[in-house]
Amino acid sequence: MADLLDIPEFLQRWPEPGVKSQLLQALSEGVLREEELDVSPPAVLPDDLRWQKVYYMLGSAPKHMGHKYWIKDAPHLGQSLAFLIGAEDAGKITVFCPYTIWSAQVRPDAGEIIGYGPEPLTEDALARLVSMITHGWEEFASMGFQRDYDVAALVLTKLGAEVPKISIQDAEAQTGRPVKEKKERRGGKPHADELIKPVTRTSKRGQVAEFFLGSDQKSIRECMARMSMTRNSVLSALSMLNKDHGIGYETVNDTASILIPIDWDIWK
Repeated sequence: MADLLDIPEFLQRWPEPGVKSQLLQALSEGVLREEELDVSPPAVLPDDLRWQKVYYMLGSAPKHMGHKYWIKDAPHLGQSLAFLIGAEDAGKITVFCPYTIWSAQVRPDAGEIIGYGPEPLTEDALARLVSMITHGWEEFASMGFQRDYDVAALVLTKLGAEVPKISIQDAEAQTGRPVKEKKERRGGKPHADELIKPVTRTSKRGQVAEFFLGSDQKSIRECMARMSMTRNSVLSALSMLNKDHGIGYETVNDTASILIPIDWDIWK
């Protein structure tokens, strides 16, 4: 193995020793040439988000395999790459496939992920993955397919990317393809004549109110991801903001917004 001083400068920027060793071995064996490497800086991921190899089984795994395979409805058979959500010592890990907007939960010792380390991921490659998730989301939504949009929203939020707000109703305009007509889902409550009582900004209700404040509709899924809440919890918080504080809100499909007079100061 080459000495640290012999490592090309762009390889020294990779923080993970395992990734660096894999690249060095590939270079030394002639499997990989320096000019073939993506030389953009390595991407920095949150501590609870990893990019690594996984191995999917279809059906039951052979008995001679030492680890239990947990996923029964894998997107395909064989090796792939996926985002893993959750700390390495967590009780369960979420496997998210960016290519199919699919996810499943496994134990840390599951056969699908055991024995694999982090894979090289540059800033450019990460940007392409974010684009793939976003376009995949829009593609599946435009055809009315149910995918793991909540987990996709969580991954995009952790990566600091915008969460899509596309609905079935506007999918045809964005994709140019006709889609099955579905009734637009609207809800909400008007604001009271005056503020009943101010909101504590640091409370869960306050965080929900702050997220949805503004003139634009914002993604309910993104709020769920940012605040580790279920959809029902987000809608309940909006309802209680109306009941206890007099704050109005409107929901349209998977988006929501706060409705208040421009001169209201809602914060305690």
